[in-house]
Amino acid sequence: MRKPDEIALYSALRRHGPALGTGVVAQEVEWSGMPEKRATGLLQKWVGRGWWAFGVSPWAGWFTDAAPEELKT
Repeated sequence: MRKPDEIALYSALRRHGPALGTGVVAQEVEWSGMPEKRATGLLQKWVGRGWWAFGVSPWAGWFTDAAPEELKT
């Protein structure tokens, strides 16, 4: 079962489309009021599932083709 904050962050980032520029994740996390540590944990979880990829930092990553269009509870 996914928590509402994970679903909200995922949805917010998906709305940006495939071109997530640097700072988009930070901006969405800030707007949501989610702690940075929680957001980093979620990004790492998505990396482990093959949904999120990144170069230097998970905060500057992008969704992979394996990522679902949306998350559900």
